[in-house]
Amino acid sequence: MLKFDKIMTEPGSVKKWKCPSCGQENDIEREYCWACYAGFEAENKAAKPKPSDTAGAPSTAGSSQDQAAAPAVKPPGAGPKISFGRIILAIILVAVCLPYLGDKPAFILIDHVNLAFHEGGHIVLMFFGHFICMAGGTIMQLAIPIACAVHFKMRNSELGYQVMLWWAGENLLNISVYIDDARRQELPLVAGGVHDWIYLLEKVGLLAQNEGVARIVFLLGTAIILYSVFLIVRDGLCAKQHPISA
Repeated sequence: MLKFDKIMTEPGSVKKWKCPSCGQENDIEREYCWACYAGFEAENKAAKPKPSDTAGAPSTAGSSQDQAAAPAVKPPGAGPKISFGRIILAIILVAVCLPYLGDKPAFILIDHVNLAFHEGGHIVLMFFGHFICMAGGTIMQLAIPIACAVHFKMRNSELGYQVMLWWAGENLLNISVYIDDARRQELPLVAGGVHDWIYLLEKVGLLAQNEGVARIVFLLGTAIILYSVFLIVRDGLCAKQHPISA
């Protein structure tokens, strides 16, 4: 049985517990961990007699056998619960990516953040040669969400891992639009100069197949997004419950 580590607080302050899944501190009144969204369930202490209550009481073989045969009392609220918050989050994440299915190039709100990391990647990797510098924008767009996903996974924060996985997939959709634009050059360039993917695809001899490359990247991003949404919905339909024990 998983147990929470009780965190001692000063008199009058709110008592807290450490989540057994990710180790984050939570107020004892919370039903779900704020970090990994694991559900908390109170232990049925009433079903367990205290040692003081049984001290001095006559013990018989019959009563011991009856107690052994009696089924364990299930705590109130035990078992899986549906997390509507996760279901709503999954719907929002899918809806955010719908503009990418249109005919015109999509640029959603989160792509402003992606663009900042993209431009930063060129600067960070500019010392590793011209090819890596040109690819640095795409590399950084993917490295940041992947690093965040690994961080949350190591912390056992499943919800954080799943959202970061979605972010990596969404970045791939954004990158696919950029690749598809390589020969048309309709997208405005922030700093001007040479289109990243004209240079990169030309170097590897795939400039004429840029639309096919863009389609492959788009399908990969879509698969990652659907997988992350599946994980969120799965956990939402069967939220984990962890008993609290002092």
